[in-house]
Amino acid sequence: KSFVFPRNQYNEAYLRVCNEHGITTYRGNERSWLYKARNKEDESQFRRALRLLDTWFDLSGHNCHPLPSPGSGTPIDLPSSRFLRPYNKRYAILDGLKLRRITRAMDHAARTGTLFHLWWHPHNFGSDLEQNMAMLEKILMHYDRLHREHGFTSYTMGELVQRTSDHA
Repeated sequence: KSFVFPRNQYNEAYLRVCNEHGITTYRGNERSWLYKARNKEDESQFRRALRLLDTWFDLSGHNCHPLPSPGSGTPIDLPSSRFLRPYNKRYAILDGLKLRRITRAMDHAARTGTLFHLWWHPHNFGSDLEQNMAMLEKILMHYDRLHREHGFTSYTMGELVQRTSDHA
């Protein structure tokens, strides 16, 4: 029922086909110009470098989004907020900044009642499993605190769309 487009590239024709096949939601891109999908030929090394820096430093904002409203159309775009980059020995010294970047955006979403969509490639966790799981555990501990203090709740993409339709 949910779909993630390869390289996050999609268009209206793809969305129509998804709708015809019962896909109710897809992961869209962050709303910042840094994350606007481009084909490989049109992508610049500069923009890629800025996206990498955005992992640790707030270049594109919190990327928290309003919850989808009933009647938003199908499939519903649930934009990403932050990609959890896997551990990299070269950048290990910056892991605290990566965690802070993620948790600050989660704090913002919890306080404002907006959507925070964290995503990662599970196969990336296979290398350096201990470090990747330790980072995920810190994020989950932060989530637990936000859940207790603010009612911040985790949903799959499908659950969020169902919850939206139930409130229609």
